[in-house]
Amino acid sequence: MAGLNNNPIYKVLRRTAEENGAPFTIQQKGKHPKFIVNLRGRVHKIVFSWSPSDHRAPISAQTHLERGNQRSDPRSRERQLR
Repeated sequence: MAGLNNNPIYKVLRRTAEENGAPFTIQQKGKHPKFIVNLRGRVHKIVFSWSPSDHRAPISAQTHLERGNQRSDPRSRERQLR
């Protein structure tokens, strides 16, 4: 887990989940770790690499998590239908 704490993708995912009060776990089986987060009752799994290949990877991971949070919010669905 020590190497994971230095991973910029993990840092962004963890911070975003904590800011939204979403419980999460890390599964470290196989080649890549999985960030498993519960957003308003829906489970999302985000697979990421141990080392990002470019500077956009943390931003992409954060955007993925934020979009999942919006999709899990029933109020955002109502706004989309209007």
